Amino acid sequence: MENRFTLEDYNANFDPFIGDERRPKKLVDFENEVRSAFLSFRNELREEDFSYVPTTLWHYTTTDSFFEILKTNSIFLSDSDYLNDPNEGLKLCEDLLAIGENLKNKSFSKLVKSYVDNRILLSLGKTIGDRTTSGIHNCYLASFSATSTSLDQWRLYGDDARGVCIGFEGKALIERLCDRNKLHLHKIRYKTIDRNKIVQRIYDMYSDFIGKTDVFCSNDKSPACFEALNFIKSQFLNFISDIRYSIKHKAYKNEDEWRVRLRNGADFVQEDMQYLSKRNAVTEVYKLSGKSYHDHKLPIRKIVCGPLHNEHLTKRFVASLEDVYGKLIVTKSRLPYRGR
Repeated sequence: MENRFTLEDYNANFDPFIGDERRPKKLVDFENEVRSAFLSFRNELREEDFSYVPTTLWHYTTTDSFFEILKTNSIFLSDSDYLNDPNEGLKLCEDLLAIGENLKNKSFSKLVKSYVDNRILLSLGKTIGDRTTSGIHNCYLASFSATSTSLDQWRLYGDDARGVCIGFEGKALIERLCDRNKLHLHKIRYKTIDRNKIVQRIYDMYSDFIGKTDVFCSNDKSPACFEALNFIKSQFLNFISDIRYSIKHKAYKNEDEWRVRLRNGADFVQEDMQYLSKRNAVTEVYKLSGKSYHDHKLPIRKIVCGPLHNEHLTKRFVASLEDVYGKLIVTKSRLPYRGR
């Protein structure tokens, strides 16, 4: 199972400086050091993510979306601009701003704030009131949970317990869905101590590398100084973009969430973009077809119907697709819930 990022992945997505042989070797070596450090940290986090993968990863959804997933043999990744939580992706940035302000590092705080203002708020349309005008799409996401017995998730994501929870084989989801499509599966981090360790290390890496630019910046106007500083900033901001959707507030810890993420970059295939109606709005989604796998099907193992869902027709619908998925187990959640 291939879980690690490579320099090739990093260069293809993020590095605007590769390929210029005219630059000083000392500067090239320094950039390689910076790049390798952020890459190594990212792979450490991924190894933590994959130290334990649940046997089943559950996807809570509405009946309409469930029907679309099974009928088309596809998973749909939602545009990150249209997630339920309006503060998605901001928690890491808030923590980074806090450490910059606490340590009175004005330049660091200014850089993070600039990222928040330009890359997040405009993308979400918070400053202009129209999400469709910016055209900035950071990534596309699909959410899963390690549990199928969360009443909160049935209420929030399963159409107030009238929807369905689809159980995917955890390891197969990685091997078939993620590795084959160059996607990344993240385990969401909620604990304050985990977030603090990540934030402190990011800050220390950034500060250490800024300190090492003295060798290039004896003359502040030298091209090498400008390139070294900009390269550190670009790697720092790309790292934030890469992990910010894997960190959430501890209030959401009971969701026990995992996320599949596709970054809008080198691996993005425009032909797989589609449009769906969601919460009375038209939104972009990224379609991942099960036909791209060696056995031509999504790795679904079980279906759990919500407490208020009529499972009889759902069982008949699933049985009609036996030639695609084989015999799937369909049960009904026993959570006591009368609805609102």
